[in-house]
Amino acid sequence: MTILLGCGFYFVGYILHTVSLNVNFNTKLKPNCSDGSCMRNRKVKNDTSNILILTSGRAGSSFLGEIFKRNDRKTRYVFEPLRKILQNVFIADHLKFKAINIISESFRYRNTRNSDQTDQNIVVKELSIRFPQNGSSSVLENLMRYSKSWNMRIIHLIRDPRHVIPSMQRLRWFAGNSTSLEQQIRSVCETIWSNIKYGRKRNYALIKDHYKLVVFRNMMIHPYKTAEALYEFAGMGSVPASVPAWIKSSTNGIGNYEGSLSYKTTRNTTKVLSRKIAMSEETSNFVHKHCCNIISFIQEFQEMENI
Repeated sequence: MTILLGCGFYFVGYILHTVSLNVNFNTKLKPNCSDGSCMRNRKVKNDTSNILILTSGRAGSSFLGEIFKRNDRKTRYVFEPLRKILQNVFIADHLKFKAINIISESFRYRNTRNSDQTDQNIVVKELSIRFPQNGSSSVLENLMRYSKSWNMRIIHLIRDPRHVIPSMQRLRWFAGNSTSLEQQIRSVCETIWSNIKYGRKRNYALIKDHYKLVVFRNMMIHPYKTAEALYEFAGMGSVPASVPAWIKSSTNGIGNYEGSLSYKTTRNTTKVLSRKIAMSEETSNFVHKHCCNIISFIQEFQEMENI
């Protein structure tokens, strides 16, 4: 059975119910959890794949997540949980929260918890802006501390800010005057770059089994190859037939995807990759001022991938 758990910033939609959670965003994980003891105390299957997709908004994470969600094996796909909930998702301990525990006696919740122990794969999508920053530490750096104890593999998806920022603007993610716009663009790119820098400076031999960088454009050009590489990295074996079938139908979409349709995962790949970047001169100047290091890195990475 596939369970879809949709999570937002403040509210968690669990199956057909919605409950408000009072969570302290700065609460640290208990020491006895960071060493993996929480994992050992729970009956977690050794062959379960825990995958975290880390990215910025409007970077193609919905498409990437669907590559796993369309798996016809037992896969649970969760998107944007709070950090504290993330740990409990991976150790199958959702009922630890009082708000959820109130209705935990229902058959639906008991059945869900039991199924957690038999899910072959758990996939979580998280936008980096949802995580509170801890000083100069990157989101990725904080997550890597727990990757082994949570048996977690991190897929880091990045996209050219010259496409990300205009997409955010079209959906009115930014608000305020020019000064505010520049600050918001700088914040987005600083978060993206801090994660990239951490991934680059780490000894690859130490993190290769737990970290993989994916560039949006490469994923769109070679979706089947990307799917195979991701399944191999995640330890999920061969790509099931349901995934290529979905990729074929989802990369040959027709129509206009604006407004509320901007969140759909069906696209025409050729149009997406050839689409001209529409930015005002002001926005363009801000992006090139604060995001040029990301743009250069992506260009270099793509060249290396295509060698």
